Amino acid sequence: MGLAGEASPFEGRGSGTDSSNTGLPLACDVTPPGDVDEYVQHAPKEVRPKLREIRAAIQETAPDVVESISYGMPFYSFRGESGFGARLCYFGFQKNCVVFYTRPAFLEEHGDATGPYLSSKSALHFRLDRPIPIQLIRKVVMTGLQKHGDGGDHPKAPSQRTRSKRLG
Repeated sequence: MGLAGEASPFEGRGSGTDSSNTGLPLACDVTPPGDVDEYVQHAPKEVRPKLREIRAAIQETAPDVVESISYGMPFYSFRGESGFGARLCYFGFQKNCVVFYTRPAFLEEHGDATGPYLSSKSALHFRLDRPIPIQLIRKVVMTGLQKHGDGGDHPKAPSQRTRSKRLG
């Protein structure tokens, strides 16, 4: 069951349930949402406005990024790119919070501002009973855009020649 006794967001979309009597669908039987609109629509009613706020902040700050679903959540990537270097951010919801995921390097720039929300090196958790810090999300997304443009958003992978030498 989801928030306030509501069904899981994707309950009934798969056929099996877990044997622990939770009533939740088996992960392998759950069909992921097709797009972000569907993801938000299947979220608990009280979470939807917060998800829409985060989505709007990302879209307004980074209008050229590509919106899709990855790992069953809304995902934003840099247009025309793939792989780790293309990742800007994800967001989603859990039982008691909304979560914003991005690269640690994008969060580090904002030190103390992320402190109350930081739950891991790459995730900010926002409680449902408090306002979403939209300005912080916009700043983190802007940092991601700037670092991506500067080429300083992730460690460089070793060149093919370097990898070959180590293997051979």
